[in-house]
Amino acid sequence: FKKIISMLTKALTAPFGASSNHILVICGVLFEALGRHCGEELEEALTILGQRYDDQSAQRVHIEHAIFAAISSIEISRVLKCIPLTDAQGTISVKRSWLLPLLREGLQNSSIEYFNGNIIKLAYDCYTKWQKFKESDKKAEAHIYELLCCQLWGLFPGFCRKPKDLHNFKLIARTLGDVLNKNPDLRPPILDQKITSRDFLIFTHPSPIHHTSVKLEL
Repeated sequence: FKKIISMLTKALTAPFGASSNHILVICGVLFEALGRHCGEELEEALTILGQRYDDQSAQRVHIEHAIFAAISSIEISRVLKCIPLTDAQGTISVKRSWLLPLLREGLQNSSIEYFNGNIIKLAYDCYTKWQKFKESDKKAEAHIYELLCCQLWGLFPGFCRKPKDLHNFKLIARTLGDVLNKNPDLRPPILDQKITSRDFLIFTHPSPIHHTSVKLEL
């Protein structure tokens, strides 16, 4: 497998030509088949794909499909190490916002602890900027950070798909409840239709985290 991954990685560094779409399809298949077991070996290929992403590129859709496959099979911390959502200062990169819809739909078997320690912080930073620009009547900037904040909180349903550390829901239960109760604008992206009432009852019940269960005022 390592030899195949090495050959594919080299192919991704070459200029995209007539065979590029086929290479990207193969890349997606490899991510899907080997991601859970060979995540470290696939890091370089995933990093190259993130660097080569261009929303004006003819290969954009194929690159997105390959990255989607990686998100679905490789540990989220590894994916976001290869394709960071943030810049060198740790601030969310608007240029990387294209990754958020892929994360939302592709995440599964992920970590609630990672959501708590990383995504919520980014969402809070975006919320702060959103309110700051809103108060200073900078509508364009406010809209950008409103969208980013909603998209970041909108990752929550993905982190709820068969999380490997369900017991860590207690880490975010109180914060989640506060956000849902105090910020009506954030309820739609968080309470995605893909989170059934049964799922939510599992998260908020019973006793170990009962005291932090979410009270919804919809």
